[in-house]
Amino acid sequence: MSEKTERGEQYSKQSRIVHGDWKQTGVDYSHAMIPPISSTVTYDLNSKVFGGKSPMEFLMGLEDWSRLPFYIYSRFDDPTNMLLENKITLAEGGETTLVFGSGMAAITAALLTSLGPGDEILYHHILYGNTHGLITKWLPRFGMKIKGLDFTDEQALTEAISENTRVVYFETPVNPLIELVDIARVRAIVDAAEKKMGQQGQVRIIVDNTFATPFCQRPIELGVDVVVLSLTKAMGGFGIDLGGAIVGKNEIRAPLIMFREETGGVLSPKAAWNVLTFGIPTLPVRMKAMQESASQIATFLGDHRKIKKVNFPGLPSHPHHQIAKKQMRDFKGSFAPGSMLYFEIDTDDDRAMERFTAHAGDNCYCLSVAVSLGNTATLLENPYNMTHLFMSEEEKEEAGIKRSGIRMSVGLEDPDDIIRDLKEALEKV
Repeated sequence: MSEKTERGEQYSKQSRIVHGDWKQTGVDYSHAMIPPISSTVTYDLNSKVFGGKSPMEFLMGLEDWSRLPFYIYSRFDDPTNMLLENKITLAEGGETTLVFGSGMAAITAALLTSLGPGDEILYHHILYGNTHGLITKWLPRFGMKIKGLDFTDEQALTEAISENTRVVYFETPVNPLIELVDIARVRAIVDAAEKKMGQQGQVRIIVDNTFATPFCQRPIELGVDVVVLSLTKAMGGFGIDLGGAIVGKNEIRAPLIMFREETGGVLSPKAAWNVLTFGIPTLPVRMKAMQESASQIATFLGDHRKIKKVNFPGLPSHPHHQIAKKQMRDFKGSFAPGSMLYFEIDTDDDRAMERFTAHAGDNCYCLSVAVSLGNTATLLENPYNMTHLFMSEEEKEEAGIKRSGIRMSVGLEDPDDIIRDLKEALEKV
């Protein structure tokens, strides 16, 4: 480790995720201000690499695979991907990270390496539409038991945990309603339930931290076992590449490496390089600007006569504002409510909603009607008909996803211009 890298540990996370450490086992890019993109699929397995042993003899003799680069084939490991993994580990406060080809690939890997036939997953009943589909439509095909419930109901969660429970899964803030789940309380409830059953460490708590990002919230510091992220969103920041990540303790690395290698959900080095070079170093400045704008926009919407409801963690009126103040903190400990908000327009007329979204998408300079989030541009979407389209009517009603609801990802435009466009679009309702 260089003197510069050693000194880096004395500095803030904001500075460290800019500079990183371009040196790792077998690869040293420390002379480069920007590391190169690795461009090889396979590696020379000469005996010097493995101390005179065959690769399999070498690997089978290891007690800890957690930090070892598997430079055998790029589905195992890649130098650029590992540099990105190191930065994400630092940002989230975990021990190790594995990156994947998309956020859904990461979520799938996290769940399938944590569950087996007969095992049970408890999940918060409101989730990203594709995650909900993965859990409800695909996991049962592998013989896994599923149960959705409201994690804000502590009694219900306590009663739901059984000897078969192996995963407790949720998002916070929750997609799309921007409600919150108290991470520390879930940890306490799981621990108490396991103690009562005479077991320990059988239940893995997995949290999707995509909306908050590690800049605003670090679930591992609050007791979570595993964090999943979509790097496609604010972590990448520019809407260029798909990507996903899993963060946790060292013990998760070996099975996840094998899962990634055998299922093929690999992140390309070019995509990893974009997140490594552009996304993560700019994350703090982007999130600071976007959440400041989101606060102004949420206040405007809350005062507008045509808005029925606004959910933004930074508003005192948010039902979980105190939870947000407790668990949503930036790298320096300041309150960081994020850049996502949800609002409901005061109408039951589908045609009025169509006029709003059509005008926003066709005429408003700063507003785009599009899925995804965390981009430099402001994005609006109607979850009922877009991201959560494939949920049943009953599931949407139970989750509280309304036809009149809009999820908003605030970008880097001037907030006054965004508000100007929203005023104009709302006049069409």
